[in-house]
Amino acid sequence: MKAFITEYIQGCATCQINKVNTYPSHPPLSPITPVENACPFETIAMDFITKLPPSGGYDTILTITDTDCTKASMFLPCKEAIDSEGVAQLYLTHILPHYGLPKKIISDQYLRMFCGTQQNNWHAWLPLAQYMKNSWPSATTKKAPFDLLIGYTPCVYQPTRSTDIPTLEK
Repeated sequence: MKAFITEYIQGCATCQINKVNTYPSHPPLSPITPVENACPFETIAMDFITKLPPSGGYDTILTITDTDCTKASMFLPCKEAIDSEGVAQLYLTHILPHYGLPKKIISDQYLRMFCGTQQNNWHAWLPLAQYMKNSWPSATTKKAPFDLLIGYTPCVYQPTRSTDIPTLEK
């Protein structure tokens, strides 16, 4: 009789919904496990940052992050109405020529955004935000993504050099 009741409860949807789970599973602390000796952008995470104020004809950022090797990220401006073909075209244009096709794609990651007082020109700041993200050491690797990707962090600021070009100085 015990076996029959146990089998009945395990097969009853109402019983399973209302039964208290006394042994809940705990998700791992690091759900994305890096593959050893992976190449850059072999496993990527893709996500969209949407509902942004229009900037340069764009209202969304596509983020593509290398999750295994370097933790480097690419920030690509686009429109919220982009479809899968549009995403593939952005990947083809900006990532594929440098790193090839990924073996694995993960979605729904996040990005801390740079926010300025002007909310209509964020697209122009994406290269700088991408540089800053890739020059900061990762908590996982303890190294800057640039160091892992190309062997050094490119210098973009030279305080000892002066210029006669006002726009460059600014």
